[in-house]
Amino acid sequence: MDTNRRIGPRNRLAIGARLRREVAGRRRVEEALRRSVEAYRTLVENVNDVIYSLDTQGLFTYISPAIERFAGYAVSEVEGQPFVRFVHPDDLPGLQVSFAHTLSGIVEPYEFRVFAKDGTALHVRAFSRIQYDAGHPVGLTGVMTDLTARVQSENEIRKLNAELEQRVRERTAELEATNRDLRDSEGRYRVLHSISEAAYAAQTPEQLFKSIHAIIARLMPARNFYIALYDAATDWFSFPYHSDEFDTGWLPMQPGTSLTGYVLHTGRALLATADVLEQLSRSGQVEPLGPVPVDWLGVPLKTQAGEVIGVMVVQSYNEATRLQEADKNLLEFITTQVAMVVARKQAEERIRGLNRMLQVMIVANQVLVRAADEAELLQRVCQTLVELGGCCLAQVTLTEAGEAPATPLAASAGDAEAAPAWFTEVPVASRGRVLGVLRVGIPELRNLDEEEVKLLGELADDLAFGIMALRTRAEVARLYAQEQQRSAALAGALEHQRRLDRLQQEFLQNVSHELRTPLALIRGHAELLESGALGGLQPGQEESATVIARRAHALTGLLDEITSALEVEQRTLVHRPVDLAMVARETAAGFRTRAEIAGVVLSVELAAGVPVVPGDTLALHRVLESLVGNAVKFTPPGGSVTVRLYSREDAVRLEVADTGVGIPPEHLGRIFERFYQVDGSTTRRYGGMGLGLALVQEIVTAHGGSVTVESTVGQGSTFVVSLPILAK
Repeated sequence: MDTNRRIGPRNRLAIGARLRREVAGRRRVEEALRRSVEAYRTLVENVNDVIYSLDTQGLFTYISPAIERFAGYAVSEVEGQPFVRFVHPDDLPGLQVSFAHTLSGIVEPYEFRVFAKDGTALHVRAFSRIQYDAGHPVGLTGVMTDLTARVQSENEIRKLNAELEQRVRERTAELEATNRDLRDSEGRYRVLHSISEAAYAAQTPEQLFKSIHAIIARLMPARNFYIALYDAATDWFSFPYHSDEFDTGWLPMQPGTSLTGYVLHTGRALLATADVLEQLSRSGQVEPLGPVPVDWLGVPLKTQAGEVIGVMVVQSYNEATRLQEADKNLLEFITTQVAMVVARKQAEERIRGLNRMLQVMIVANQVLVRAADEAELLQRVCQTLVELGGCCLAQVTLTEAGEAPATPLAASAGDAEAAPAWFTEVPVASRGRVLGVLRVGIPELRNLDEEEVKLLGELADDLAFGIMALRTRAEVARLYAQEQQRSAALAGALEHQRRLDRLQQEFLQNVSHELRTPLALIRGHAELLESGALGGLQPGQEESATVIARRAHALTGLLDEITSALEVEQRTLVHRPVDLAMVARETAAGFRTRAEIAGVVLSVELAAGVPVVPGDTLALHRVLESLVGNAVKFTPPGGSVTVRLYSREDAVRLEVADTGVGIPPEHLGRIFERFYQVDGSTTRRYGGMGLGLALVQEIVTAHGGSVTVESTVGQGSTFVVSLPILAK
């Protein structure tokens, strides 16, 4: 049958419209489904949990992109891989069982650990369901949630709970111990009170330590007991109290490797049996001294500041009397109180020691003044140290420059048989020279401290000063006697010299007086003969007359020098204002003729405005005449002599310069000495007695001035006289 014919036109239109509506509806459904799938995909890709699918073999058939944020893997690195590859080995057996249960229809969440890409173990929880295809299970689909932060928080909470439980247990134990201590506190505080009372009642350290021993002996077996006190400054132990049934005690010593030193160095109490002592000895940590005890208990004496000032020791030699841990705890409990008591006693002893040492210083200074000799001084100082200084022994031994002579001088006081707890030595020295040693023995519970040693050193210095004063006094007496003898001898010699000087002056005066008149006659007649006034002379006679006249003139010059020297010594200078320019001109005019005869050019250079000087005109004339005369005398023909006058600051300078023979350097230092001449040939050639320059220096010095010389052999000399200007 033809369908088109059977369906009429109206029906066909209706069918077409309905088909169009169905197609449009299907398209709307497909679009809605597509949007739903996109929304689901977006949800799956952005959710923090990981969505996964596994086949029945445990291979990942799908993994959501969240795996990259979660564990650092890319999707391609996980899909197709077995899940066991990513699971922590310790959690794998249980996870495999859970996987099998889920495939069998048992749905249950499971917590396990997986490895991130960087190797970090992550805590996760997985929840899976069976995936079916045509009614057959083809795998699992599930969600994996990150529990790492939560697990870490839970672990931290468990740790805190464990710590809290431990603290509770410890605090409970402390409270229980406190309760036990409270039960014993009354007895212990009675012990502390007894120690305090003993400290106040004791007059000496020996009494204090004996009382402490008695108190401890009531609490534990303490028949063998001693106290060692430590001096950090010297690193030495002293044993002010020692009670032992086998050992008589020890002298001061360094801690070393002793048991007492071990407790000192460690700062901890030690309860050691014989076996422990043997182990410590074999290890080299300690070296036992004296008999080895069965038990040895030592506790450090610590002040409140934590400083260890000594060790308190109880020991037992009897197997039947053993020391226990409770004894150690008790001794530790009271040791702080004992340390406080000992430290207080040491402070009191320090104050008393300083006072005693100051008293010794006062008395010793009186002894230093009154002692007649060194032996008395040393003995009285030693007695003072014993009687007032609290020393049981005091000794002084003198040496020479630190080296003991054959029979050194020594003194001592105190009990020579005493066993001091401490010894202190200080040098007896003066200005770096060691005269001897001062040694004192201290019976106290402590050594001398820094201040006391300083005072003892000052006493030794005072003692050295006293010794040197006595020696100086003896030396001064000896030297005074010598000086008295020497003074008497010098007085006699001086008187003898003065007598010789008077005789010399008288002789020179007589010689000058007696020779001057004959010389004048000889010179006058020689000049008459030379001039021809007495008639003509033969050629040989003329030369002889000339020699006689020249030598008579030279001899007259010598007499003038002697006369000038005598006048300088005897005549008192008369100071008046002197114009040195006028003196220079007059002197130059007087030597002009002599210079021309000698072939020497004599010139004068006078600066303008040269001030006057205070002086004796005649004496200053002689100064310039001597200098100009020497310059003309020692300048060869063709040379020159220049007299210069100028002022410099507060002085007037007078120079006489020549181009003469000059003076050798080795003679410049002595040319101003009386009768000194450069050499004998000069005397024979030029004449003179060597008095001229000596008189120049004496006259210039008497005027408050100075004279200097500069000279070069073969080039000449320059003499410079400086005189002070007349004050306005």
